[in-house]
Amino acid sequence: MADIFEHYAHDDEHLVAPLRTELEKQDVSCCSHDGNRFPKLAGARKLQKIVVALAMLLMFAGLSGCQNKGDFPAFFRSFVAPPAAQAPQQHGAYRIGQEYGGGIIFYVDATGKHGLIAAKDDVLMPYTDAWQGCVEAVQFRWSTGQSVINNNGDYAYQDLGTLNAIGQGALNTRKMLERYPVKTYPYSAAAVVTGYKGGGFTDWFLPSKDELNQLYLNKNVVGGFSAAESYWSSSELGSDLAWYQYFNFGYQSDVGKEANGRVRPVRAF
Repeated sequence: MADIFEHYAHDDEHLVAPLRTELEKQDVSCCSHDGNRFPKLAGARKLQKIVVALAMLLMFAGLSGCQNKGDFPAFFRSFVAPPAAQAPQQHGAYRIGQEYGGGIIFYVDATGKHGLIAAKDDVLMPYTDAWQGCVEAVQFRWSTGQSVINNNGDYAYQDLGTLNAIGQGALNTRKMLERYPVKTYPYSAAAVVTGYKGGGFTDWFLPSKDELNQLYLNKNVVGGFSAAESYWSSSELGSDLAWYQYFNFGYQSDVGKEANGRVRPVRAF
Protein backbone atom coordinates (compact mmCIF):
# COMPACT_ATOMS: atom_id res chain seq x y z
CA MET A 1 0.00 0.00 0.00
CA ALA A 2 2.92 2.35 0.68
CA ASP A 3 4.11 1.98 -2.90
CA ILE A 4 0.68 3.03 -4.20
CA PHE A 5 0.48 5.93 -1.74
CA GLU A 6 3.83 7.33 -2.78
CA HIS A 7 3.07 6.85 -6.50
CA TYR A 8 -0.01 9.04 -6.36
CA ALA A 9 1.62 11.49 -4.00
CA HIS A 10 4.13 12.38 -6.71
CA ASP A 11 1.61 13.70 -9.27
CA ASP A 12 -1.58 14.18 -7.24
CA GLU A 13 -0.45 15.56 -3.91
CA HIS A 14 -3.72 17.50 -3.51
CA LEU A 15 -5.60 14.19 -3.54
CA VAL A 16 -3.47 12.18 -1.11
CA ALA A 17 -2.49 15.01 1.25
CA PRO A 18 -5.59 14.49 3.44
CA LEU A 19 -4.72 10.80 3.75
CA ARG A 20 -1.12 11.62 4.63
CA THR A 21 -2.34 14.04 7.31
CA GLU A 22 -4.62 11.38 8.78
CA LEU A 23 -1.70 8.93 8.97
CA GLU A 24 0.55 11.46 10.66
CA LYS A 25 -2.08 12.20 13.32
CA GLN A 26 -2.29 8.55 14.39
CA ASP A 27 -0.16 6.56 16.82
CA VAL A 28 1.94 4.92 14.11
CA SER A 29 4.96 2.65 14.32
CA CYS A 30 6.78 1.97 11.08
CA CYS A 31 9.11 -0.53 9.60
CA SER A 32 11.08 -0.14 6.39
CA HIS A 33 10.83 -2.21 3.22
CA ASP A 34 12.73 -0.95 0.19
CA GLY A 35 12.65 2.52 1.65
CA ASN A 36 8.87 2.64 2.15
CA ARG A 37 7.01 3.20 5.41
CA PHE A 38 4.31 0.75 6.46
CA PRO A 39 1.97 2.17 9.13
CA LYS A 40 0.65 0.13 12.04
CA LEU A 41 -2.38 1.99 13.34
CA ALA A 42 -3.54 1.77 16.92
CA GLY A 43 -7.22 1.41 16.00
CA ALA A 44 -8.90 -0.73 13.36
CA ARG A 45 -11.40 2.03 12.57
CA LYS A 46 -8.60 4.43 11.63
CA LEU A 47 -7.14 1.85 9.28
CA GLN A 48 -10.57 1.26 7.75
CA LYS A 49 -11.04 4.97 7.03
CA ILE A 50 -7.70 5.22 5.24
CA VAL A 51 -8.18 2.02 3.25
CA VAL A 52 -11.63 3.17 2.09
CA ALA A 53 -10.21 6.54 1.04
CA LEU A 54 -7.41 4.87 -0.93
CA ALA A 55 -9.93 2.49 -2.48
CA MET A 56 -11.93 5.48 -3.71
CA LEU A 57 -8.85 6.69 -5.59
CA LEU A 58 -8.48 3.28 -7.23
CA MET A 59 -12.13 2.52 -7.97
CA PHE A 60 -12.30 4.96 -10.90
CA ALA A 61 -10.51 2.35 -12.99
CA GLY A 62 -13.87 0.61 -13.26
CA LEU A 63 -15.51 3.73 -14.65
CA SER A 64 -12.88 4.74 -17.16
CA GLY A 65 -13.81 2.22 -19.86
CA CYS A 66 -11.86 2.98 -23.05
CA GLN A 67 -9.69 5.57 -21.37
CA ASN A 68 -6.13 5.19 -20.12
CA LYS A 69 -6.75 3.88 -16.65
CA GLY A 70 -3.42 5.21 -15.46
CA ASP A 71 -4.75 8.75 -15.82
CA PHE A 72 -7.69 8.50 -13.46
CA PRO A 73 -6.40 10.29 -10.31
CA ALA A 74 -6.30 13.66 -12.10
CA PHE A 75 -10.08 13.54 -12.69
CA PHE A 76 -11.09 13.47 -9.04
CA ARG A 77 -12.12 16.67 -7.28
CA SER A 78 -14.46 15.83 -4.39
CA PHE A 79 -16.39 13.11 -2.61
CA VAL A 80 -19.83 13.00 -1.02
CA ALA A 81 -20.19 10.62 1.92
CA PRO A 82 -22.47 7.62 1.31
CA PRO A 83 -25.97 7.89 2.75
CA ALA A 84 -27.56 5.41 5.11
CA ALA A 85 -29.63 2.58 3.65
CA GLN A 86 -33.31 3.33 3.21
CA ALA A 87 -36.13 0.84 3.85
CA PRO A 88 -39.02 0.53 1.37
CA GLN A 89 -41.79 3.04 2.13
CA GLN A 90 -45.51 3.33 1.38
CA HIS A 91 -46.82 6.68 0.11
CA GLY A 92 -50.52 6.67 -0.73
CA ALA A 93 -51.31 4.31 -3.60
CA TYR A 94 -47.64 3.92 -4.54
CA ARG A 95 -44.81 2.27 -2.66
CA ILE A 96 -41.08 2.01 -3.17
CA GLY A 97 -40.29 -1.37 -4.67
CA GLN A 98 -43.61 -1.58 -6.53
CA GLU A 99 -43.49 -2.73 -10.15
CA TYR A 100 -45.11 0.01 -12.18
CA GLY A 101 -44.77 1.99 -15.41
CA GLY A 102 -42.20 -0.21 -17.09
CA GLY A 103 -39.90 -0.62 -14.07
CA ILE A 104 -39.62 -0.40 -10.28
CA ILE A 105 -40.64 2.63 -8.19
CA PHE A 106 -37.64 3.91 -6.21
CA TYR A 107 -38.90 7.33 -5.08
CA VAL A 108 -42.31 8.74 -4.10
CA ASP A 109 -42.77 12.42 -3.20
CA ALA A 110 -44.55 13.76 -0.12
CA THR A 111 -47.91 13.90 -1.89
CA GLY A 112 -47.83 10.18 -2.58
CA LYS A 113 -49.02 10.88 -6.14
CA HIS A 114 -45.75 11.34 -8.01
CA GLY A 115 -42.36 9.72 -8.06
CA LEU A 116 -39.62 8.05 -10.06
CA ILE A 117 -39.36 4.65 -11.72
CA ALA A 118 -36.11 2.86 -12.57
CA ALA A 119 -35.63 0.42 -15.42
CA LYS A 120 -35.00 -3.14 -14.26
CA ASP A 121 -31.66 -3.33 -16.05
CA ASP A 122 -28.77 -1.15 -17.17
CA VAL A 123 -28.59 -0.11 -20.80
CA LEU A 124 -26.87 -2.83 -22.86
CA MET A 125 -25.83 -1.72 -26.35
CA PRO A 126 -22.65 -3.06 -27.99
CA TYR A 127 -20.83 -0.41 -30.05
CA THR A 128 -17.39 0.71 -31.17
CA ASP A 129 -16.13 3.90 -29.54
CA ALA A 130 -15.64 6.62 -32.16
CA TRP A 131 -12.58 8.14 -30.46
CA GLN A 132 -10.52 5.17 -29.33
CA GLY A 133 -11.91 2.35 -31.43
CA CYS A 134 -12.52 0.00 -28.51
CA VAL A 135 -15.65 -2.11 -28.24
CA GLU A 136 -18.02 -1.32 -25.37
CA ALA A 137 -21.47 -2.55 -24.36
CA VAL A 138 -22.45 -1.19 -20.93
CA GLN A 139 -20.26 1.92 -20.54
CA PHE A 140 -21.00 5.22 -22.25
CA ARG A 141 -19.39 8.66 -22.34
CA TRP A 142 -21.24 11.54 -20.64
CA SER A 143 -20.50 13.80 -23.61
CA THR A 144 -17.81 12.94 -26.18
CA GLY A 145 -14.24 11.67 -26.29
CA GLN A 146 -12.87 14.88 -27.79
CA SER A 147 -11.07 16.86 -25.09
CA VAL A 148 -8.36 18.65 -27.09
CA ILE A 149 -9.76 21.28 -29.47
CA ASN A 150 -12.15 23.46 -27.48
CA ASN A 151 -13.64 25.34 -30.43
CA ASN A 152 -14.93 22.17 -32.11
CA GLY A 153 -18.59 21.24 -31.82
CA ASP A 154 -17.75 17.83 -30.39
CA TYR A 155 -15.66 19.25 -27.55
CA ALA A 156 -16.39 17.22 -24.40
CA TYR A 157 -16.09 20.09 -21.90
CA GLN A 158 -19.07 22.42 -22.29
CA ASP A 159 -21.26 23.90 -19.57
CA LEU A 160 -24.88 22.92 -20.23
CA GLY A 161 -26.49 24.47 -17.15
CA THR A 162 -27.74 21.23 -15.61
CA LEU A 163 -28.99 21.03 -12.00
CA ASN A 164 -28.73 18.50 -9.16
CA ALA A 165 -32.19 18.41 -7.55
CA ILE A 166 -34.90 15.77 -7.74
CA GLY A 167 -37.15 16.68 -10.66
CA GLN A 168 -34.31 17.96 -12.86
CA GLY A 169 -33.16 14.76 -14.55
CA ALA A 170 -35.47 14.95 -17.56
CA LEU A 171 -34.57 18.59 -18.27
CA ASN A 172 -30.87 17.86 -17.78
CA THR A 173 -31.09 15.04 -20.30
CA ARG A 174 -32.78 17.30 -22.85
CA LYS A 175 -29.98 19.84 -22.43
CA MET A 176 -27.41 17.12 -23.05
CA LEU A 177 -29.21 16.04 -26.23
CA GLU A 178 -29.52 19.61 -27.49
CA ARG A 179 -25.76 19.98 -27.31
CA TYR A 180 -24.89 16.41 -28.34
CA PRO A 181 -27.79 15.23 -30.57
CA VAL A 182 -28.54 11.53 -30.95
CA LYS A 183 -28.04 11.58 -34.72
CA THR A 184 -24.44 12.74 -34.33
CA TYR A 185 -23.57 11.08 -30.99
CA PRO A 186 -25.70 7.91 -30.79
CA TYR A 187 -23.72 6.33 -27.96
CA SER A 188 -23.54 9.12 -25.40
CA ALA A 189 -25.15 8.44 -22.02
CA ALA A 190 -28.08 10.73 -22.84
CA ALA A 191 -28.59 9.20 -26.30
CA VAL A 192 -28.73 5.58 -25.14
CA VAL A 193 -31.02 6.34 -22.20
CA THR A 194 -33.57 8.11 -24.38
CA GLY A 195 -33.40 5.25 -26.87
CA TYR A 196 -34.51 2.84 -24.18
CA LYS A 197 -38.11 1.62 -24.66
CA GLY A 198 -38.72 -0.46 -21.55
CA GLY A 199 -42.40 -1.20 -20.90
CA GLY A 200 -43.25 0.49 -24.19
CA PHE A 201 -42.46 3.94 -22.72
CA THR A 202 -40.35 6.52 -24.55
CA ASP A 203 -39.81 9.14 -21.82
CA TRP A 204 -36.83 7.60 -20.00
CA PHE A 205 -34.01 9.92 -18.94
CA LEU A 206 -30.70 10.06 -17.08
CA PRO A 207 -31.26 10.80 -13.37
CA SER A 208 -29.98 13.99 -11.79
CA LYS A 209 -27.38 13.76 -9.01
CA ASP A 210 -30.04 13.71 -6.25
CA GLU A 211 -32.29 11.34 -8.18
CA LEU A 212 -29.36 8.97 -8.67
CA ASN A 213 -28.73 9.06 -4.92
CA GLN A 214 -32.35 8.01 -4.27
CA LEU A 215 -31.81 5.17 -6.71
CA TYR A 216 -28.72 4.09 -4.76
CA LEU A 217 -30.65 4.23 -1.48
CA ASN A 218 -33.19 1.79 -2.89
CA LYS A 219 -30.86 -0.26 -5.09
CA ASN A 220 -31.80 -3.51 -3.33
CA VAL A 221 -35.50 -3.22 -4.15
CA VAL A 222 -34.77 -2.24 -7.75
CA GLY A 223 -31.97 -4.75 -8.37
CA GLY A 224 -29.67 -5.51 -11.28
CA PHE A 225 -26.88 -3.07 -10.47
CA SER A 226 -23.17 -3.67 -10.89
CA ALA A 227 -21.65 -3.09 -7.46
CA ALA A 228 -18.14 -2.86 -8.90
CA GLU A 229 -18.88 0.04 -11.26
CA SER A 230 -20.21 3.57 -11.29
CA TYR A 231 -23.38 5.13 -12.72
CA TRP A 232 -23.79 8.46 -14.47
CA SER A 233 -26.05 11.25 -13.34
CA SER A 234 -27.14 14.00 -15.73
CA SER A 235 -25.72 16.71 -13.43
CA GLU A 236 -22.54 18.68 -14.06
CA LEU A 237 -19.95 20.26 -11.82
CA GLY A 238 -18.75 22.99 -14.16
CA SER A 239 -17.87 22.67 -17.82
CA ASP A 240 -15.49 19.71 -17.62
CA LEU A 241 -16.92 17.50 -14.85
CA ALA A 242 -20.10 15.49 -14.26
CA TRP A 243 -21.40 13.65 -11.19
CA TYR A 244 -21.51 9.87 -10.91
CA GLN A 245 -22.17 7.43 -8.05
CA TYR A 246 -20.35 4.27 -7.08
CA PHE A 247 -22.99 1.63 -6.28
CA ASN A 248 -20.84 -0.40 -3.90
CA PHE A 249 -19.95 2.20 -1.24
CA GLY A 250 -22.48 4.80 -2.42
CA TYR A 251 -19.93 7.59 -2.81
CA GLN A 252 -20.76 10.35 -5.27
CA SER A 253 -17.93 12.17 -6.99
CA ASP A 254 -17.15 14.05 -10.19
CA VAL A 255 -15.13 13.03 -13.20
CA GLY A 256 -14.25 14.29 -16.67
CA LYS A 257 -17.18 14.26 -19.07
CA GLU A 258 -15.23 12.23 -21.63
CA ALA A 259 -15.09 9.28 -19.19
CA ASN A 260 -17.30 6.19 -19.44
CA GLY A 261 -19.91 4.99 -16.94
CA ARG A 262 -22.96 2.76 -16.68
CA VAL A 263 -26.47 4.05 -17.42
CA ARG A 264 -29.71 3.14 -15.64
CA PRO A 265 -32.78 4.76 -17.26
CA VAL A 266 -35.44 6.36 -15.05
CA ARG A 267 -38.81 7.99 -15.75
CA ALA A 268 -41.27 10.07 -13.75
CA PHE A 269 -44.96 9.49 -12.92
